Amino acid sequence: MRFFSSIFFLLLSYSLLAQEKFVVSDIQIIGNKVTKEATVLRELSFAKGDTLSLQELAQRFEESKRNIEKQWLFNFIDFQYELDTNLVVKISTVERWYVWPYPIFEISERNFNVFYDSLKMSNFKDYSKLNYGVFLNVYNFRGRNEQLLLKYRRGYREHYLFDYNIPYFNKKKTIGINLKVEYFRMKKFHFKTNNNQLEYFEQEGTFFKEFKKSAAILYKPALRSSHKFIFENSNYQIPDSNLLTKDAFLPNSLTNFTVNELQYQFEYEKRNSISYPTKGSYHLAQIQLFDGWKNPYRNIVFSAKKENHYKVNQDFLFGYSLKAKTSLNDSLAYILIPLLVSTTI
Repeated sequence: MRFFSSIFFLLLSYSLLAQEKFVVSDIQIIGNKVTKEATVLRELSFAKGDTLSLQELAQRFEESKRNIEKQWLFNFIDFQYELDTNLVVKISTVERWYVWPYPIFEISERNFNVFYDSLKMSNFKDYSKLNYGVFLNVYNFRGRNEQLLLKYRRGYREHYLFDYNIPYFNKKKTIGINLKVEYFRMKKFHFKTNNNQLEYFEQEGTFFKEFKKSAAILYKPALRSSHKFIFENSNYQIPDSNLLTKDAFLPNSLTNFTVNELQYQFEYEKRNSISYPTKGSYHLAQIQLFDGWKNPYRNIVFSAKKENHYKVNQDFLFGYSLKAKTSLNDSLAYILIPLLVSTTI
């Protein structure tokens, strides 16, 4: 009887302790050699000075760990606490390797079979459909979870890229910015589709050129929701040829076409993982406004996406994704079709 009484009072004491409120007096981050403390603190669902019970703290630990894991900052992260009069939270981290150079050697075709057939037709002499170069990804740049992308690609489809993403720059850490410049150039390019076959154009000394500049503002007022405003300017230049103007490769038979795009995105992220979600949901709403510069092209595109993921049991997962898109302008020149289909969703 005395034994059961001891167990009862022990459980009662633990229950009362779990419900008692404590002040988070300090948050210590260990192992962050590159990552700034402010970068980690931004993703926590609690802050220094909060009053929490141990039960609430355990829930905040789980939520905060999930938020930090989505940032691709650490290989391992562990939350612990020390309890005296107040709570001292200790976050142990093991940082990832942040600089990743990737060699580029790829075929510029829809698939390998198409590439092999074209190579076979040239008696294995025409390797012009190959791309080569290097792609440099620098994650957690300056220790602030910034991302720097540099790309140098030659060959069939030349591509030069500068992409700099700053997740926040204001004191509240709610506003970020992304700057991107990229340039494409090709000697030979497809200009229409005939009977499910691509038809190509090539003219000595001429190129198809595409130059894009964009700036985006990201507003993240809460851990799960974010708003993004994007302005993009795209310029296309093609050789002066009757074949291209006759088939309306560019709108209004132009050889130099510029279009501005204003885009708004709303995201609500509640998945436990971005790459391999097993539970949670994701919502995206998007609107794109296209306006031709010194040309009559106009268009509005609406898009939406919804995902749900469920863990039925230890061995079985279930998920689904729904997407919808509509365009107010159905009469599109050939070059504008990728603008319609190559969006976030």
